[in-house]
Amino acid sequence: MPRWLERTALLISDVLGFNLAFILIFVLRFHSGMYMNTIQLAWSDMGNPAVILTVFWVFLFGINAMYAVGRTISRSDEFLNIAKYVFIGIFLIYLITVDLDNPVTFGKSILVFYATALVVFLGVGRMLIRTLHQSRLSAGKGLANTLIVGLNRRGVAVQDEF
Repeated sequence: MPRWLERTALLISDVLGFNLAFILIFVLRFHSGMYMNTIQLAWSDMGNPAVILTVFWVFLFGINAMYAVGRTISRSDEFLNIAKYVFIGIFLIYLITVDLDNPVTFGKSILVFYATALVVFLGVGRMLIRTLHQSRLSAGKGLANTLIVGLNRRGVAVQDEF
């Protein structure tokens, strides 16, 4: 898979994951009956927050090289990176939205659900892309030619590895 295509697939998958998690949390917060709502928000009110959160997450993932595709990363490392940066992002969102008079409220528990939904949706999307990429490589597609310079013991070992 070309790098630009893999990067684009990761970005599209992440944007879908960010927005699916946001929709799930909106439904949970305002339509599930789990929370006492002093305000009611409609779907039409969610456009700007969804765009702001999507830009926030893409920026956070981008500056942490989550869209760099220079080498193949293991699925478990990918999942751990997702969890790490989601935790950092949720912590930043908490700091931005905290009420210092009442810093821990039942309403803030929605951030835990949001983080869980993000890890699940982003993890599934990226695992699908990584699995597809790995299967293409195993089938011999997308391989690059390699030139080994030197015919010493180390060069032969590298050749045997490839």
